[in-house]
Parts: sequence; C-alpha cells; structure tokens
Amino acid sequence: MSLIKQLAGQTAVYGLSSIVARILNYLLVPIYTRVFDAGEYGVVTELYAYVAILIVMLTYGLETGYFRFSRGKIDEEKVFSSAVYSLLLTGLLFSSVCFIFSDHIGNFLGEGHHGVFIWMLGFAVSLDALVAIPFARLRLQQKAWTFVLFKTITIGVNILLNIVFLIGIPMIRKHYPEVEWLRFFPEGFGVGYIFLSNMIASVVCLLLFIPSFVAMKARLNLRIYKRLLFYSLPLMLAGLAGILNETIDRIILKYRSAEQLDAMSELGIYGANIKIAVLMTLFVQMYRYAAEPFFFGHYKDNKEQFGQLYSDVNRFFIYAGLLIYSAIFLFIDVFQYLIGAEFREGIRIVPVVLASNFLLGVFFNLSFWYKLEDKTRFAAYITMLGVIVTVLVNWVYVPHYSYYASAWAHLLSAFTMVVVSYLLARKVMLLSFRMKRIFLSMIICAALLFIYNSIHINDYIFDILFRLVILLILLVSIVIIEGIDLKRSYRKLMK
Repeated sequence: MSLIKQLAGQTAVYGLSSIVARILNYLLVPIYTRVFDAGEYGVVTELYAYVAILIVMLTYGLETGYFRFSRGKIDEEKVFSSAVYSLLLTGLLFSSVCFIFSDHIGNFLGEGHHGVFIWMLGFAVSLDALVAIPFARLRLQQKAWTFVLFKTITIGVNILLNIVFLIGIPMIRKHYPEVEWLRFFPEGFGVGYIFLSNMIASVVCLLLFIPSFVAMKARLNLRIYKRLLFYSLPLMLAGLAGILNETIDRIILKYRSAEQLDAMSELGIYGANIKIAVLMTLFVQMYRYAAEPFFFGHYKDNKEQFGQLYSDVNRFFIYAGLLIYSAIFLFIDVFQYLIGAEFREGIRIVPVVLASNFLLGVFFNLSFWYKLEDKTRFAAYITMLGVIVTVLVNWVYVPHYSYYASAWAHLLSAFTMVVVSYLLARKVMLLSFRMKRIFLSMIICAALLFIYNSIHINDYIFDILFRLVILLILLVSIVIIEGIDLKRSYRKLMK
C-alpha cells in the first residue's frame, strides 16, 4: 500500500497542473460557445481533431521510448538529445510544409478553414512535439512541481490571450473605435484568435525549456536512435490508432451528417458537449503522468511483487473512476452551464462519452503489460480494432442519429479494447485483477444511479442532499468491498 500511496501522491501533484489547466480551459468554453455560433465552433472542433492526430504523429512514441531506455544502462543524456534532435528535424519539416501549402490545405477542408489558421496550428503543433521530451524528463526526474509550473504558465498565457482577443479588444473597439492600433486586430479574424493564442503560448513554452536545450552536450546518436525508433514506432501506431479512435468521429460527422442537417453546427454542438466529458479524461491524464515512470521503475525493481501491485492499482483506479463518473452524472444539470444555451441540446451524450473516457483510462492501465514486456506491437493491434469499431458505427449510424451515434461508437470501441486487453493480460502475464470486487462495485454504482434517475424530487435542496447521499453510499460500498479499516488507514496516514 505504501507504493500505491506514493503513486497517489505523485498523481495528485500532476493532477494539480491538469486540474488548474482544465479549469482555466473550461473558462474558455463558455466564452467560445457564446462568442461564436455552432458552425464557427465546428471549425475549431474539426481543426483540433486534426491537431490531436498530428501531435501523436510528430512525437512518434518517443516519450515512452525515452522512459524505457533512460532507466537502463544507456546514458540518459544521449537518449534525451537523440530524441530532441529527432523531433526538431521532423518539426521543422512539418511546419515548413504547413506554411508552404497552407492555402491549399484550407481550401481542401472547406469554408471557414483559412490558410493562416493552418500554418499557425502547424507551427504550434511542431513546438508542442519538441517540448514533449523535456516534459518527459521532468517526470523521470520527479520534478513534478517544475512540470506543474511550466504547464500552468503555458496554459495561463493561452487563456489570457484568448480573453484579450475575444473579450478585451472587442470591448475597446465598441467604446473607443477611433483607437489606431485596433486595425492590427481585424474583426473578421474570428476563430483565428483561438489559434493565434495557441501558437504564442507554444512559443512561450519552448522558451521555458531553452536552458535544457542549451545544456545538451550529446548529439544525435544513431545507435541509440535506432533502438528508440524500433521500440517507439509501434507505440506511435498504437497512439495514432488511439487518437484516431478519439477524434475520427468528428471528421466522419462532418461528411456523413444527413443532408438536412448543418454538419458544422452538429460538429460544434458535439465538440462543446464532449468538453464536459473531458472531466473524466482529466483524471486519466493526471494519473498517466505519474503512472508511466512509476510502473517502469517498480517493474524492474521487483518483478515478483509487481503483479499484486499492478492489480491493486488497476482496481483502485476503477473505484476512483466510478466515483468521478457518478458525481458528474448526478450533477449534469450544473455542468451543462459550461456551454452556451445553443449547444445544450446535446447534453444527453455526456454520460455516454464519460463512460467511454473512463473505459479508455482502464484500457491505458491494462496496456502496461505489453509496454513492460517490450511487446508494443500489441498496442497497434488492439487500438486498430477499436478504430475499426469506431469507424463502422459512425459510418453506418451518423446519417440517422448524428452525434448520438458518435458518442455510442466511442463507448463500444473503448469496451472492445478493454475486453481484449484484459484477456491478453491474463494470458500473457498471468495477472489476476480480483474481478468479483470490480464487478460488484460497478453493479452497485449502476443501481444507485438508476435509483436516482427513477426518483423525482421537487425540492431542490433535498434533491442535492439525495445526490450527495448516493455518492456517500457508493464510497462506503467500495470501502466495504475492499475491507478497508478506516481507523487503521487514518493512523498510518498521520504517522
């Protein structure tokens, strides 16, 4: 349990940056969904779907490869510099292509996708890929607070610029239209200010790591680089399949929506509502930052006891996910105000996308068996299976059910990947996850949410209290299932 407490502590620190980041980013969602209409926000949703895919391609699994080889006999500095130089070269190539062909790419994507948006995002993505390894080094060195600081500064700059461009300058233009410098900020630039803010924030993030780049003594080592690529590229394929699984629905939604629907508006509504469901992804993300270096380190230290540790961590991760899911489900009427009124018609997809994001977190946990055993090819196999499910369900059902089909496709895909990965984990690593406890906690959670949904309480105060009681019952049930002695645990914690 002490190791799990260590992981929980590191998760909390990384979670601080993620929580702050997401909370600050959520301040933008109400702005975006009130400043722009659904069609305009659809452009943002689509382009950021492509950005998510590109960042995986441009980092090509080197983060995990860096963790893998920096823990061994190879000099960490050589691994670091080889990865950085690789990302620098590919980033320069990619950003150059985006700059040269920006207008062509914008025309291909259709109305609202201006060329200048393309090259700004291309440059920002290249910079984000480049700093991925320095951020990974901070995690490896357990400099969690530096990690938090750099992330927070970057996100803070992005938030501040968005507020200035989308609220501050329009207010100045309204009250002081004669101000000369306003001509540098044209009204028609619209959602372009979102991408401009993103690009400037990425530049600031790069500047924070300049000392790390300047201090590099080693150069690109071809021998290490080949080993890095051999290990990392299958993970890139898995990561690419995973991100396609998360984002391709937005691309299909644009092209497969029924003719009588405004595809970009549907995409905008879908994109706004899945922002609420990202609250679950926040939990998974902050856990992931701590889990990767944690598992790689303890697997090498004590393989014999690792199976039990791995099983316990997976189980407690699921318990935490169930509590988070229940809290958002029960208070969905509050979370809906994160988005503008025009977008709330899609609020019913949030519980579905929440469940799929939770299952993706479970899949991430289960995926460690092939990373630890250097069998990363399984990552590509399993996630490609998930992509196939996502594409098929979206392609067949989006014309009939629009973004509701996209939400359910997410859930079916995530469930498929979890089941396959679980079965392989049991077969290859002979792991036991105490599934009776997990299934019992899930059944209790589903029953409690069903009961709440079946009972209608008119008094708002009593309704809130009832929701809190539901959460308390779920928490107590988990404690009983695990046989946790609260008094004893409290004494240990206080020592």
